[in-house]
Amino acid sequence: MAFYIILKWISVKSKLVSHARNGAQIKLNIQNIGERAVRGAQAALEKEALKTMQQAMDFAPLKDGPLSSPLNWEMRKAADGINGRNTFTVRLKEGAIARRRKSKNGTRVVHLREYARLVHDGVYNLGENSKKKAARLGYSFSPVSGGKYVGRLYLTRAANIRRLPTHRAVLEATKRALS
Repeated sequence: MAFYIILKWISVKSKLVSHARNGAQIKLNIQNIGERAVRGAQAALEKEALKTMQQAMDFAPLKDGPLSSPLNWEMRKAADGINGRNTFTVRLKEGAIARRRKSKNGTRVVHLREYARLVHDGVYNLGENSKKKAARLGYSFSPVSGGKYVGRLYLTRAANIRRLPTHRAVLEATKRALS
């Protein structure tokens, strides 16, 4: 029995020594796992940012359609977070035009970002197109407790609704990388 325990201890000790000799390999394996976890989390964040963008387009009121058009939205990835971490920003494209209005003094251009801010923060009655859009998507056209309606605060509501699914997606991607 004592002989078996000594052999077992020698076997364990030799494995520890071989791992100590291959410390670079252990370090490399740990580093690769970490990089896979980060890449997986970033891919999950990117997917969720696109889903948040789609949700915001769905919640946006509809008059002429510029806020509901994917051509006017973009998801921007930048390494401008804390310690150079990647951030994903959902926003309207710079320079996109909401509409051109003719007046006595000529044509006035309304930039989409300006229009979007007014529509997001403003108080107004929804038009027929917004009501039809809400019906088509199965949403309400007046504020409800669940937040699934077409109208004001469309960006804020989309971000709030997608917050928990985003956390879950990042956690799952990280777990997959570590397993």
